[in-house]
Amino acid sequence: ASYPGTGGDCSTTLAPAGTCTIVVTYNPSSNGTQSDSIEVNYNDGVAAQTATRGVQGTAVSPATITISDGATYNFGLRATGSSTDKIFTVTNTGSFVASGLSGSGLASPFGFKGGSYPGTGGDCGTSLSASASCTVVVTYTPSATGSHADTLDMTFNNGASSQTSSRDMQGAGATPAALAISDAVTYDFGTRAVGSNLDKIFTVTNNGAVTATAMSGAGLAAPFTFKGGTFPGSGGDCSTTLAAAATCTFVVTYSPTAAGAHSDTIEISYNDGASAQTSSRPVQGTGATVASLVLSDGPTYDYGSRASGSSVDKVFTVSNSGGFMASSMSGSGLSAPFTFKGGSYPGTGGDCASSLAPAGTCTVVITFAPTLGGVQADAIDINYSNGASTVSSSRAVTGTGVSPATLTVSDGPTYDFSTRANGSTTDKIFTITNSGGTAATSLVAGGLSAPYNFKGGSYPGTGGNCSTSLSAGANCTIVVSFSPVSSGTFNDTLDVNYDNGAGAQSTSRDVTGVGVTAASLA
Repeated sequence: ASYPGTGGDCSTTLAPAGTCTIVVTYNPSSNGTQSDSIEVNYNDGVAAQTATRGVQGTAVSPATITISDGATYNFGLRATGSSTDKIFTVTNTGSFVASGLSGSGLASPFGFKGGSYPGTGGDCGTSLSASASCTVVVTYTPSATGSHADTLDMTFNNGASSQTSSRDMQGAGATPAALAISDAVTYDFGTRAVGSNLDKIFTVTNNGAVTATAMSGAGLAAPFTFKGGTFPGSGGDCSTTLAAAATCTFVVTYSPTAAGAHSDTIEISYNDGASAQTSSRPVQGTGATVASLVLSDGPTYDYGSRASGSSVDKVFTVSNSGGFMASSMSGSGLSAPFTFKGGSYPGTGGDCASSLAPAGTCTVVITFAPTLGGVQADAIDINYSNGASTVSSSRAVTGTGVSPATLTVSDGPTYDFSTRANGSTTDKIFTITNSGGTAATSLVAGGLSAPYNFKGGSYPGTGGNCSTSLSAGANCTIVVSFSPVSSGTFNDTLDVNYDNGAGAQSTSRDVTGVGVTAASLA
């Protein structure tokens, strides 16, 4: 503070041609321009003299460094093993250049990117002009879960003294995202018909503590695909991110085009917050030939000629010759005189239900009940799902309605054996004619008692040719004997019983005769 100033070497004398130094300090306390004069008084050997030097200086505000993103920058929740960069902007808001600029104060899991100030990509140096800015890059790399905090210190000389500017920062480490796909270990679509489509909704769960990002689906090839062709499949709601503990869905379709076993793997790719990951789910399925139902007695089943008013049943066998179960089975297509027995599928006594396994068989019962004459035709339709679509299997049926059998006995209305001697036997051949359109069956005659009887004792009587049936338009004979043993008139009825094709019927012929005492000559 006194001449010649600390560090100066001038004293009270100075030899000719000599030099010495004085040190003057400029120490402004307010902004603005200041000026002054240095006066060096001396005696030049004759008289007192003064040497002067004008001085001036301009004072400005010191350098002031600020760091962006105050008061505390939060890196947020980050997966352990991840690295997150933050670019901080450093600004000199003062009017003087900051010098001796450097960064420090950070310890793991915080650090300058690349390991040293100003961090890779940062452009701060050792000085920063007034009103200028530069950047530093800090990386947060948690290796353990939990909260972390630190402070970035920027040390500098503000033009007057050493200063430090700071920015607090924090972050939290968490377990990485971990996506799990439902239906482990391998999802089996089961056996499906070739040409069919079956959808499966899979659920994806994030079991980690951070959001999964960059989600996408891949890995599938025909016959497996995301429904509609792209992830997450039509009806799925997964997107490109999935928050911690959240779930979403995607839809996969199995569409076999050939029989046999198929397998594939669904792959969900994502970033777990630290690195790229893949979660997978194996899938499998078996393609089988579609169900194919065949009805027996093809190509056309003929019920033959049946009497109007009659009813005849036919049991048809339904076989599944395909490799897949037939489902939603039902019967249709029939109208009178054809019907499922009892009125509804599968017909009384039939055992077909709504499904039929591969190689399985079942039965339906169809009744033909003609009410009119003539040829009738129809088709049995068995409708079903073959595993890929709704189809129908048919069997044509036909039948002919004819008039019922009608039997008549000759020699009506009453055949008279006339007067016969007691002890004699008289035979009569009766002709039975079927004038109907179908055969008479269960044909048998009876009703006679002594003195009438079938010749020889039983139907149709010795010499008669009637049997148990008589074709339409045909005739046959029975032989009845009249053998009176006492005098008087004897009446009886010959009954002919038969089935006319629709039910039991009977026709008859009355007979009469007179027994008298045999002639006696004396």
